[in-house]
Amino acid sequence: AAAIALGVALGAGDGQAAPPPPIEVRANPPGATPARPLDCTITSLAKDARGVYLLHARCPEGKSLAVGARGTILDAQGSPLRDGAVVVEQVKPSAIVAETALKKPVKATTVRFYVRW
Repeated sequence: AAAIALGVALGAGDGQAAPPPPIEVRANPPGATPARPLDCTITSLAKDARGVYLLHARCPEGKSLAVGARGTILDAQGSPLRDGAVVVEQVKPSAIVAETALKKPVKATTVRFYVRW
């Protein structure tokens, strides 16, 4: 009885619910936010107990990364290293810890991530 009364109050004279509003279809939907480079400074690179190189880096203030974010280590000229892929394992307030695919240590100072803000 309450449902019928509600339907009448909403404007459905025969006790049925009003049809849903039509779905909006846009001819030009908004595009995705472009990915921007985020360069972090490498503070240390060392092997852990598993034999994997862990990278510690500081990122600019106010910029944060999520665990699982992927990036690349850059050489001195700004080109990505061949085996310089990294995956963020821990995010700390002032730094990140990432696992690398390196086979030997390098003297790189920058790791780049592409993020959407």
